[in-house]
Amino acid sequence: LDNALLWEKYFLQYMKTYESEWFDVKYRAERSIEDEIERESKSDIKTVLISYMIMFFYIAIALGRVRSIKYILVDMKVSLGIAGVVLVALSVWASIGIFSYMRIPTTLIIFEVIPFLVLAVGVGKLF
Repeated sequence: LDNALLWEKYFLQYMKTYESEWFDVKYRAERSIEDEIERESKSDIKTVLISYMIMFFYIAIALGRVRSIKYILVDMKVSLGIAGVVLVALSVWASIGIFSYMRIPTTLIIFEVIPFLVLAVGVGKLF
């Protein structure tokens, strides 16, 4: 299996640089999907983190009532916001881990859609 993956890697590198005068060459290998999933999962980390931080601040502000500056951390529901966002993040990571352990193949939907869907449902349940 390692030899096949290595061959596919070199095949893809070769095909990226291949040019022909007479026709356009389109290529694909089995590992192309895995490479794309890896590339997408790394590029979306910043977007996911920013959205989770925004939801944390939204929870803290929307559920909080400030009576005085002395009790602002308690009144703003900071701990509820942290707990809600952490619980949602752990749920996503646990589900990805369980399915990876069971060797169920992943798709781009898991890395692009599921974190935001679970975040929306999880934050909605806090209210």
